[in-house]
Amino acid sequence: MQKIISLFLKINALSVILLYGTICFAQETTFPFIGQSESENVNLRTDATINSQVICTLSKNEQIEVISESFEWYKIRLPNNAPSFVKKNLTECIGQKPAISPEEKTECKTAKITKNRVNIRLAPNETAPILGVSLNNEAVNIISEEQGWYKIEPIPNSFGWVHKKFISKIEIKKEEPKPEEPKKVEADVQENLINLEGIIKPYGRFFKRSATHKIITADNKIFLLKADKKILNAANQQKVKIKGRLVEDIKEKYPVIEVTGLEVIK
Repeated sequence: MQKIISLFLKINALSVILLYGTICFAQETTFPFIGQSESENVNLRTDATINSQVICTLSKNEQIEVISESFEWYKIRLPNNAPSFVKKNLTECIGQKPAISPEEKTECKTAKITKNRVNIRLAPNETAPILGVSLNNEAVNIISEEQGWYKIEPIPNSFGWVHKKFISKIEIKKEEPKPEEPKKVEADVQENLINLEGIIKPYGRFFKRSATHKIITADNKIFLLKADKKILNAANQQKVKIKGRLVEDIKEKYPVIEVTGLEVIK
């Protein structure tokens, strides 16, 4: 009887250890995180099953953003090379590629979605798998046009699935804080031409000068934007690359940029 009791206690102790180990292991993985592909030509699929359709493949050491996990599969945000399509009649062009000659046809390079919750699909047809859902007035960058559809760069709210055995988590090393350096405007200025990146936000009116939007760079510098209001509204609250001409001296507190090109950064 004593041996049975002793064996029972050992089994219970082992169960507690295994349970504790399982809980600790589960707590180690937090989402989202940055991962990388461990093999070449890893299939990224439309669902968390081996029989689902392939969206594209990941190359070895390609970095991706892992959003969540389900049954040994990782849900990831679509990489830039993933095919994505939206119906042209559900968009409005807000930025065109300039024609070099009168004979050349202008092409739409940036558009905004004109309906709410528009399906983004894997192929240019209404039976293709849905990869994501866009929001009303969301700006998209256009790659090409195919039979009434736009092929676009993947939107942030579009996802695929890859088996977790092919993905490893990238450990980000914490660096020692460095002494602060004098801040510089993240812009390339030459002969009044300017290129910079930042977040577009509504602005309003500043004294007697009218400006509907502003761009805030990573170092919190503010530039006022002179451009078509529809284009700026479509890119509102998004990170963009701006090309333009400096209307006022960059030493001014709020320099004004006349925008000649705008690209949404995904």
